[in-house]
Amino acid sequence: MKKTTTLWLLSLTLLAITTITSCSKDEPIIEVLENGTTSNGNIVSIIDDANFVLDYIKYTVKDDHLVVSGYDKEGFQGKANIIPRITYKGTTYDVNEIDEFAFVRCTSLTSVNIPSSVTTIKHNAFQGCTGLTAITIPNGVQIIGRDAFQGCTGLTAIAIPSSVIALELAFPDCTNIESIKVDKNNSRYDSRQNCNAIITTSTNKLTYGCKNTTIPNSVTSIGSFAFSGCTGLTSITIPNSVTTIGISAFKNSGLTAITIPNSVTDIESGAFWNSTSLTSVTIPNSVTSIKEAVFMDCTSLKSVTIPNSVKTIGNIAFSGCTGLTSIEIPSSVTSIGSGAFSLCNLESMHIQSKTPPQTSIEGSFQLRIDYITLYVPVGSADAYKAATPWKYFKEIIEE
Repeated sequence: MKKTTTLWLLSLTLLAITTITSCSKDEPIIEVLENGTTSNGNIVSIIDDANFVLDYIKYTVKDDHLVVSGYDKEGFQGKANIIPRITYKGTTYDVNEIDEFAFVRCTSLTSVNIPSSVTTIKHNAFQGCTGLTAITIPNGVQIIGRDAFQGCTGLTAIAIPSSVIALELAFPDCTNIESIKVDKNNSRYDSRQNCNAIITTSTNKLTYGCKNTTIPNSVTSIGSFAFSGCTGLTSITIPNSVTTIGISAFKNSGLTAITIPNSVTDIESGAFWNSTSLTSVTIPNSVTSIKEAVFMDCTSLKSVTIPNSVKTIGNIAFSGCTGLTSIEIPSSVTSIGSGAFSLCNLESMHIQSKTPPQTSIEGSFQLRIDYITLYVPVGSADAYKAATPWKYFKEIIEE
């Protein structure tokens, strides 16, 4: 049974590769001849039955296809022209992969012609190619591996086609990249791949300075940590196609204001954590819960609109928002989590519910409760004066 399943999965994989690379069948075939040349007159260095060098680029036979596996470190310079179809030792192969470390530290590389037959660019494939100023990733590439373009400081722009389904941290240290174009049909979006990434040597962590970021309206989810550390990102438009903002998606970002569209139903924990430049935020009435640490340590936050669709405010949701002096809690809120407003400088709180929400004095208000004036609906003051921790507020005024 296991063997049958394996063969079935292998058949599906080969079918997928055949479909993706079918456009390469129209490409001219370059044949490697036994006399050390090719059918079009290029010089070839034959290494063995599985390896040869053509135009200073090394190719390796792997299963039923060819892999770009290296380059001639002494002779190569300028443009890498990867050939899509090659006949070698009597067999015709499509070139489907650029192998890990294939062009590592090839500083003389200035541009690359990647054919549509290529489906995979593996990790560290172009690492340290500081002279690389232009590259076109064709529609057909599915996977771009981690650190594939690490240290390619000459790149200023990159386009990600809709065929890409797996994009790891591909562009760290590409400090001159200012714009990323994501195909409108690509529903996956993780901007960490697309930011200027600078390694901070003191902490050995990545910080990102995103610029000119546009989210296409086909994107349905902003992934976890997508814009985390994007200190250069001061504003962004979230399209109406987005339904989810992931964990720490904008943590440590440079955003100054954000309007979240009504299409968003889920804002995950820590989504805007420590975005210290954020001054105002509008939460749509499609959201029912403000989750844990969503706005924690947003020290410049002075205005937040909580819609009457919200039922719960999570633990430490607004903790450390020192610029927040007043907050209005709609009648829909029935629970305020531990530390939700701890370390804030609240002077007043307006609650629209006649029934005191469930909360705790120690956690939610960090013992500053006796400095805060509580405003409640007419006829409900007695209920708040009888409930803990509400009875400990500085004063309770009906409005």
